[in-house]
Amino acid sequence: MAPINTVDKSATRRYVTIAVVSLVLLLAGSVLLALRYDLYPVQTTVMDPAVGRGQQVLVASQTNGAQLRTGDVVVVASDGWADEPAGMDYILRVGAVAGDTILCCTDAGKVTVDGAVKEPPTITGDAPGAPAFNVKVPDGRVFLLGDRRDIARDSRAHLGLDGGTVPLSAVKGRVVAKLAPPGSVSGLDSGTGVSVNPLDPDGTYLYAAVLVLLGLIGLVYALVRALKARPRRPGESAVPVATG
Repeated sequence: MAPINTVDKSATRRYVTIAVVSLVLLLAGSVLLALRYDLYPVQTTVMDPAVGRGQQVLVASQTNGAQLRTGDVVVVASDGWADEPAGMDYILRVGAVAGDTILCCTDAGKVTVDGAVKEPPTITGDAPGAPAFNVKVPDGRVFLLGDRRDIARDSRAHLGLDGGTVPLSAVKGRVVAKLAPPGSVSGLDSGTGVSVNPLDPDGTYLYAAVLVLLGLIGLVYALVRALKARPRRPGESAVPVATG
C-alpha cells in the first residue's frame, strides 16, 4: 500500500474552529434577520411608483413607534381602523405623527404638516389630498396616506374615527428596503426633505447582514483549506481534476 501523507492536526483543529465560529456567526445573523424583519409581497398600486405591485418589501417588524417619522412607508393592519375588516395588511406612508397637525389642502392642493408642505414627489393621481381635513394627531397614533391619492383607502376614508388615525400597535413595521427586480435591494427615503437612513436607523439590518456575510466567508475558507490539507496519496492532486 502506498504511504499516505501525514495530517497537520493543529491546522485541522484551526480550520474546524474557524468553521464553528463562522457557523455561529451565520446562524446569529440569520436569526436576527428572521426575528427583526419580514418580507411582504405588494399586491396594490396605492404606493406607485415608490413601491409597485408585484414587488416585495423588507419590513422591520419590531419598529419602535417613537422612531416613525413623516414620510416613512409602513405596513399596517387593516383593523387599525375600527370600521375595516381584520386580516388584511395595507402599505401606506406616514402623513403625520403624534402632535402634528395635518391639513388639506393649500390653494395648490397640497397637504401640510404644521404649516409646511411635506408631500413626497412620488404622489400621483387626479385628486391629491381630497377630501379636506384638519387633524391634530393624538399621542400614540399616526395619520396614513397612500401616494396614489386618487385610489388609496387611507386615513382620509376614516376621518370620523379618531380623525382617521391608527394606533401605533396596528403598525406592523416600517419598510426599510424593496426587492425589485429579484436579487436587488434598494432603500426608501421619506421624500419629504427629512434626512433619513433609507435602511434601518438602528443598524440592525446592516449588523445582521455583516454577520451572515462573515459566516459565509469563514465557512468557505475553512472548507477550502480543509480540502487542501486532507491526507493525500503521493501524486494525488490537492484539487480534484475532472476526467472524461
